[in-house]
Amino acid sequence: MTTPHDPRLPPIGEHRPAREHVGLLDVEEQVEQVVLGEGEFDDDASPLPLSTFRKLISATLTLGLLIGVSYAVPYEWAQPWRVGEDYVPYWNIIGRELMGQGAQAEQAQREAEHMAELAAKAEADEAQGPVRDRVVITPPPKTDEPVVYPDYAGHADDQEAIEQPLENVAALAGFYATLTATDIGYAGAVTHVGHWGDSVLGLDGITASIRRRMQSRFGDAGHGWHAITQYDSSYRQQGVRFSEKGHWSDCFIRNRCMQEDSRYGYGGVTAWSSGGGESWYATATEGPIGLSVGRLEVWYQQRYKGGKLKITIDRDTENPRIVDTAIPLPAGVESLPVAEQPAPIDTRVVIDVPDGAHEFSIRAAGGGKVRLYGVVLEREQPGVVWDGMALIGAFTSRLGEQNPEHLATQLGLRKLDLMVFTFGGNDMTRDQSDLRRAMDPYIEDYTQVIELFRKAKPDAACLIMGPVDHGERIDGRVVSRDVVARMTEAQRQVALAQGCAFFDTFAAMGGAGAISRWKTEGLISGDLAHPTSRGHKLLGAMLVRALMGGYAEFRRARAGTPMVVAKKSPG
Repeated sequence: MTTPHDPRLPPIGEHRPAREHVGLLDVEEQVEQVVLGEGEFDDDASPLPLSTFRKLISATLTLGLLIGVSYAVPYEWAQPWRVGEDYVPYWNIIGRELMGQGAQAEQAQREAEHMAELAAKAEADEAQGPVRDRVVITPPPKTDEPVVYPDYAGHADDQEAIEQPLENVAALAGFYATLTATDIGYAGAVTHVGHWGDSVLGLDGITASIRRRMQSRFGDAGHGWHAITQYDSSYRQQGVRFSEKGHWSDCFIRNRCMQEDSRYGYGGVTAWSSGGGESWYATATEGPIGLSVGRLEVWYQQRYKGGKLKITIDRDTENPRIVDTAIPLPAGVESLPVAEQPAPIDTRVVIDVPDGAHEFSIRAAGGGKVRLYGVVLEREQPGVVWDGMALIGAFTSRLGEQNPEHLATQLGLRKLDLMVFTFGGNDMTRDQSDLRRAMDPYIEDYTQVIELFRKAKPDAACLIMGPVDHGERIDGRVVSRDVVARMTEAQRQVALAQGCAFFDTFAAMGGAGAISRWKTEGLISGDLAHPTSRGHKLLGAMLVRALMGGYAEFRRARAGTPMVVAKKSPG
């Protein structure tokens, strides 16, 4: 059979000009034009019958029915979307509405946006200029007529909405009384707060936020406490410059490594050196707080045959301050038998400097071992000092490792008006062991810690700040761990039983499911346990608002009643 010759092609046998190569097809394989609908199909232009799509329609209806059943029963593993999950195309627009979850999802979105707005405001508030010093008012002379609380005019802070009020706020009466004297501006009226916590206080995030806000309102009385060494990579203090060199040995209370005397110091870490260890501190060069200091305190252990410390101020190496940490021995006695060696004494050296920008160097100068607990950077101006002690990775019970007499001395030297505790994150891992069925073991642990601290400083108020929400991923969702609510309730029980105020952090964050919303807005890190920098600022703002709500109520209720004005000496 002979194939007809295509008249569009050159005659057979003639040379065919080369064509440009296009794509992956050879020249002979290229198709210049394809026309559909011609020839034998021209007469069949009617639409396809509905029966053609019967199987597709049946499959779609069956899938929709199965999805509906997964919500009606419910079978969570089969549900294509649930509140708290990431965006799912189409379903988030149509499906959730059909299943009645649209309102719930919209409410979650509104709550997430609200938290984002609060976080943005918290960041803006902390970006303000340097804190102004309070005007100092000399306390009125003692007369037969008692000093009374003045009328409370109110403050802009009082107008801010409080996410979660404090529980048992009456327990803070002593703290609020001292804060009132600070607020008025009486000379020497410095309000001291010590805040211990686990890694949620890492990088001085929450505590720095609280410090900035309290000092912005009541006055900058100094940065406060700082450790001798950076005993953990997450231990960093804001508003102060710090570095160390040489060699310090240290013992962190988390590790239970000071078994011979359990003296871990006020901040939970002690350091020692026989020579060469050096720590350097300086005021901040920018920011709203930490720009000035008027007093340096070095807390150390006076001990048998202790070494010497060399303290240099503003790089004045010609006039260092030498501190002998050895306990003096009787004249003519160079050594004593072990049984007769004196017990160590916890003490400090206080160095006053003109209020302003300064730097300090503290060096182990040899002659024996020196053992230090930390330093304090303060001012004589009326104001607030908020010490942050982040015990990274510590269980709550680790605070109970302190020697009771030693702790009493440390807290007495610090003259605390309020003790704040923020623990529980690490203890949540115990929900797979001794806390699986009941929280009684944890309640017992925390009770022992609070009893230890209350006995060591009975005149200081106490506040337990509940744990932040912790999350886990289940079938693509980010949800709150069940143990968070249980841990919060256990801490509430301890606070109320021990006469402490309580701040429900979990409720302030939004309660069950908050972790998902905070994660969406970048307020919680990827581990679903630790706040981001923005989250730290927001949590600090929430606690301060709750504190100030209680303070406003205290002032209004006390107006015109007798007031005790006491000056706390730094010595």
